[in-house]
Order: sequence, then C-alpha cells, then structure tokens
Amino acid sequence: MTKLFSLVAGSLCVIVGAAGGDWDHLGPWNILDDKDGKGEAGTIASAASSAAQPNIIYAGGSNNGASSGILKTVDGGVHWTRNSNGLWDTRILGTWIHPDDPSSDHVFVGTESGIYESTDGAASWKLREETKTFGNVMSFREGVIGDEKYIFANSQHGILTLPYVGGTWKRIDLPEGVNTLAHNAELSVVTTNGITEAVMCSGEWNGGSLYYLEITSPTNGTWSAPIGDPEPVNCCNVAVDPNDRNHLLFTNASEYQAYESKDAGKTSVHLPTPGGVFFVMIDQKNTFYTSTQAGAFVSYNEGKNWSEYQVVVHPRSGSKTIVRGPHDYQRIIPYFRGDGIAHCSDQGLHIVNGTNVNLTSAVGDMNNAITLGLSVSPGDADGPRKLVVTMWDWSSAGSWDDGKTWASWDLPAEKDVVNPNTGEGGGTTNLGSGGHTLMWHRNSYWHSDNGGKNLTRETLAEGSLEDPSFFRKTGSRTEPSGTVFSLTRVDDATEKYEEQDTEDSPDSMDEENMYTESMELESGDSTRYILVSEDFGVTFPVNHTMPDSLQDALTLTADPTSSVLFVVSPTCLAYSSDKGANWGKCIITPTAGPAFSGLEVISSKVMFLMRGTAVPLRTTDGGQTFTELTSAAPMFKYAGLRMSISWSGKTIVLYGSDKGAITRGEYGTQVWKSTDNGDSWTDETGDLVTISLGRALWYEKDLYITSGGEGVIRKKNLEA
Repeated sequence: MTKLFSLVAGSLCVIVGAAGGDWDHLGPWNILDDKDGKGEAGTIASAASSAAQPNIIYAGGSNNGASSGILKTVDGGVHWTRNSNGLWDTRILGTWIHPDDPSSDHVFVGTESGIYESTDGAASWKLREETKTFGNVMSFREGVIGDEKYIFANSQHGILTLPYVGGTWKRIDLPEGVNTLAHNAELSVVTTNGITEAVMCSGEWNGGSLYYLEITSPTNGTWSAPIGDPEPVNCCNVAVDPNDRNHLLFTNASEYQAYESKDAGKTSVHLPTPGGVFFVMIDQKNTFYTSTQAGAFVSYNEGKNWSEYQVVVHPRSGSKTIVRGPHDYQRIIPYFRGDGIAHCSDQGLHIVNGTNVNLTSAVGDMNNAITLGLSVSPGDADGPRKLVVTMWDWSSAGSWDDGKTWASWDLPAEKDVVNPNTGEGGGTTNLGSGGHTLMWHRNSYWHSDNGGKNLTRETLAEGSLEDPSFFRKTGSRTEPSGTVFSLTRVDDATEKYEEQDTEDSPDSMDEENMYTESMELESGDSTRYILVSEDFGVTFPVNHTMPDSLQDALTLTADPTSSVLFVVSPTCLAYSSDKGANWGKCIITPTAGPAFSGLEVISSKVMFLMRGTAVPLRTTDGGQTFTELTSAAPMFKYAGLRMSISWSGKTIVLYGSDKGAITRGEYGTQVWKSTDNGDSWTDETGDLVTISLGRALWYEKDLYITSGGEGVIRKKNLEA
C-alpha cells in the first residue's frame, strides 16, 4: 500500500492510498546481443537446479554490492522472473533445492542476514528466525548425522544443521581461536561409513588454516587441529573429493595457486594450473575444476592437463564471433542438475554442458547488472531512445532501441564509432534533451553528439571528470547551451590511478566504493579545480582554482532557469555568476547538525539543500531563508535519500536504499514522488527490491534509475 504524507494545519498526516506501479527493467541484458539470447548478464553468486527438474533454476547475486533478489527460470534460462516476495535481504549468497522435493518447490536461500525458505517455488519466502545471528550463509550440502539425513550450510560463524524432515536450524560453533570461515567459499563435505565430515578454510579473503570437522550432533562435532606439515596450510578455498575424504584440492592464499593433497592435507603438491586460482572443486567423477578472474579451467586427468572454459557469443549483427575466457568468476557450483557443474560469475550463470569446453550462458532475459552511470538520448528519426550505461564488472554498453537489445558499439553501421571501453566504473550522462552525451573514467572522457554514437575520446593531463552540470539555452529548461562544468581534484604530487580488480585476486569491491571513481592519491595534498567547456564537453580548455573556502567542494548544480552556478561543500552553499571564475560568500552554512551533501534546483527561487541522512532544507525565496522539509521526515527516519527533479520542475522524487530495513522485515528500497514542491509525498517504490539504488535521471516525463542488481529501471509518465 502507498503512504501519502502531507502537512495538515502544521501536523503530519499519514494517508493510505494505492500501491505504486511496477517498474520496467531495461537491462543491460543479453549483453553482447547474442542471436539466441545466450549473451551475458550481471552478478550471479549462486544457482541451484535439480536433476528431476533441470529447466527450473534459482539464482541470485550479491558481489560488489549487488542485491538482485531471487531470479527464477522454468525454461532452462531463457526467461527469468523476480521472485522475492518476503525475501527482505536480497543479497543472495547461496541457493539450494531440498533433495527430497521432486517438484523443486522447496528452496533455501542464504543471505547476509540468515536463511530464507520457500515451499511454493519462490512465490513467497519466510526468514528462518533462528538463523538471524548466524552471519553470512554461503552454501548448502547434504549428509548424515547418525542414521538421519541432514542439510548442512556454512555460515560466517559456524556450520549449520537441519534435519531433512524439518525442524530448527542449529549451529556447530567454530573451533577455539577461529573467528570466521573463508568468505565466498562453497561448503565441502564427504560422508564415509555413515559419518559426514566438513572440510573448510578459516579466515577471510587473505586465507586461514585448514580444518576437518567430524559432525557428531546437530550442535557439536570434533574439529581437527590446523592441518599441515610442518606448517599449517594457509588456504582460502578447499574442496574434498566426494569419494575420498583424504583427497583435497585447495588454494594457497599467499599465491592464489592450486595444490592437491592425498593425505588429508598433511602434505601437498602444487598443480601447475593456468593463471591464478581462487575457487577449486572435485566432482563425483574425479574431475578437477578451478576458476578466478583469469578464467575457469577443467582437468580430466587429475591436474596433469587443463582446458580453459569459454563463453561463445554470436552477435545478432552478424559480426565476428566473440569468444571470452576470463570472467569475474565468483563460485563453482557442484551438484547442479544432479551431478553437473555450474560456474557463477559477475557476468552471469554459465553451465558446463558435458561435451565440450563451451559453457552454456543461461542468462536469457535476466536483468541483474550493476549499472553506475546512465545517459538517455532521443532516437534516430523519432525512433526508440538511445541508452548508454557504465557498469561494474563490465565496461560501458549501449542500446539504440531503448533497452530492447544491447548491441553496444559492435554494429556494422557503426564502423566509425569509437568503443569507449571505459573499464569497470566511471560515469555517463546526457546533457538535457539533445543528443549530447558525456562519459568519463579516470583521466579519459568521451563525447557524443548523437546519444553515444560517433564518440570522440579525450584525456585530461591531470584529474578526472566528475558529474557534470550544464547551462541551458535561454527560455528552455532542457536544451543545453554548450557550457558544461565539472569539478576535478589534482594531487599536488603524483596521481595514482589504481585498478580495483587484478587477474589473480578475488574481487572484494563493495557498494560503499562502487559509485565513486577508482582514483587514489599518493599524497594527502591536492587542489580542487572547476573545468569549463563551451563546446558541450568536447574540450575543457578553461580551469579555475576553487577558493580555499571551497576546496572541499562536493557538487556543482546549474540553475535550469538562469546562468547561475551553485557549489555545495559540507559547510557552504555558494554561487557564481561568471561561470565559476569567482564565487560569492556562503548563502548558508550549517549552524548545527548535519553537513550539506548536494543541491537540487527548481528555479532561482525554489531549491532543496540536501543533508545526507537528515531531511532536506527548502528555500522558496532564492536562499534568503531555509526551512526543514518536515513532510519528508518519515522517509528519512532510518536513512538518507537523494533527490531528482523532473525537466519541467513540477515533480520531485526522493529515492534511495536503507539496508537497516532488512532487520525490520521490510524492503530497503524507497522511491517517493511529490507534485507540490515537497509538501506531500506518494510512494512509487512498486516492485523494486534491490537495496543498491544508484542515480536517478529524468528524460521527458519518464524517470530512470540505475541499480546494483536490477540494472536500469524506468517508470514511464511519472511526471505529474
């Protein structure tokens, strides 16, 4: 139900109304535009499918801050639906179908806040309350305790147990001195003579000791001492042979290399695997598997020789076939469709087909990408709009038909087009209603006057573009005049642009860093500048040093109705009437309470000063007075929101994510709309479940928002 908040006679009134409508999910999906829908997608951390129902697959992701919720297909990966009703924590770590359910309707999901369970094929979910304090739940397995079958799971703080027939999840605590189990690891178990043992590594990404656990009861077991001779094994991932409890594969955390042991870890030999290794697996046929960002590999002869798995894409355009080996692999899933193997990566779900090394990408119409930046531009000859995104775990991507396909820049008709290849991160935006588009990452930036086509690439000698602002033509709120501004920061010593990912190490980027530039400075001294372009961002020949009082400037905002440029720092709102060359005194400074974080402008009279987690300040007299926007207090009760104003200035949206909502049994996403300058609000959240909303962008009367786990989302005609 929608809540409508309004001010009535100075008091807060809550009115219940109709629910907000569903959002369109525009992708990117089927990335690289495979003609059979077998391109690639966004982050998948785990997947489950049974031998009895191989066309039913449950999948979801969490890595890099993504929160996709549960995705389900009933046709083997062609069409996917979102199934997260009651699943408040949509950061999916592990999935598991109950082995005694031939219908595949009984499903368990591991999240960062416990285990959820569904008995109706993911139509609804319930949190298993007893698991709320168990920490991250990564994966599930089956085994026995005594004469009874059990389901096991590995959590951050121990091994979890549940009888097949149902009951309560219980926990076997970690051995003394061990604080956590290895992150991002599949639980590995083996049953010998009616006794199930779990084999695991302790520690975090940087590794820990190797242990065996003989499970003797739902809450107890016998832990081995740290294994190794003469020094304990330093492992970050381990797999036990399901047919031989003494046979192990593990990765050494100090080298990211694979080792094999045939005496339960006491001694080991190095396996000369291609590239770096993080994940390892042994299946029931004694086939070895490894994966990391360098690629996924298989050995059919106990590690003597290795073959690289590949994802083969046949673009619809008929251009050259694309063959990709390296991916950001996140897990090797055993027991997939019975005795099969699936590889989960930040580019989707890839299934071993059993006949060759070409993996089957079962992503179909899956919309789960981590989108960071977005530009929207008019279509050719009034056709569908052009969309351009920058992504995490991908480079940039383009759609020339409003999200129907994501052909990117690999079209025969676009041979003269520069593929921006921005790398992971960066940003993009359109400059109002025309086709002018800017993209940026580190010291490179790209400009297009045709919505992402006909790109030109430039570089800055120092610094990096940030979210640009631009002046409009006289009499228009949307048409750019050509004047574009961007803040930048230049280190006074030496800049260091640092990649977040490497070929041989796991990707541990999180959502706190995901929406920022991947730039680090070696010294603490730097200078803030404003860059000025007069040709729609093709070149930035002018730069002004920001005054000392504004060296901590956060954002620039242009008044859409004048030639006034505003700047916001944590302690100051100021403006310039000469394109940033000079700045006046602070219009307002925080006398007490939270710092400033941004400014949204409807006109020279009506503006909203954002303050992080506190309600915005509103002025209706051009900044002479500011008052708290108390009507928004209910939305800011637990977390801060961002604001976006429509082209006409008649509609305001507050939007954002609240991870604390998970513990309250609520979804973390919020989208609220006001058509009376913020006096009252209606809930437009609709069917959104991600807790990783990115940035909002209006185009005409439609609102687009980027997200981590649901790609680009859009609500048409949200304008009043």
